[in-house]
Amino acid sequence: MIIVGLDTSTYVGMARSNGVDDFVGKLIHFDGMDGWLRVQSIAQAVGQTLDNWKPNRAVIENYAVGMKTSPNTIILQVSIGTVVRAALYNRGIPWLEVRPSTLKKWTTGKGDAKKPDMALAAKEKWGFNSPSDDVVDGFALAQMGHYLLGLDKLPVGVKYGFGNF
Repeated sequence: MIIVGLDTSTYVGMARSNGVDDFVGKLIHFDGMDGWLRVQSIAQAVGQTLDNWKPNRAVIENYAVGMKTSPNTIILQVSIGTVVRAALYNRGIPWLEVRPSTLKKWTTGKGDAKKPDMALAAKEKWGFNSPSDDVVDGFALAQMGHYLLGLDKLPVGVKYGFGNF
């Protein structure tokens, strides 16, 4: 089973995992682009990556609520998150949404873990290394998807986005 993890913010960190030994990561960003052009470029790049990787399922980090973020950044994050979910939906790829604190706690044991803690845990647990924090989060999300497939009930902080996972 191939699962893709997606950390969507103003960039998109993507990682593909079969749960064992097939790990691929990618950071999608377009510096110098603003507004709809940037959102649409990200949507196309995510869609092309999904078409190439052919995942069976996806796990997305849900929006970080309550952070001190400018309204323009929030609008951009929601726009990007929406087009990523549309790309999954249009391809019939079911997904789960995971709160950031749930991902951090599952990966590191601390719900308020920082980016270096996530990178260290990914390296120690799975041998995964990336210079991008977003790709590390994407990879942890994909690994979490493999773990969740073995459970009968979803834990707190995880919800269905589309279809049956």
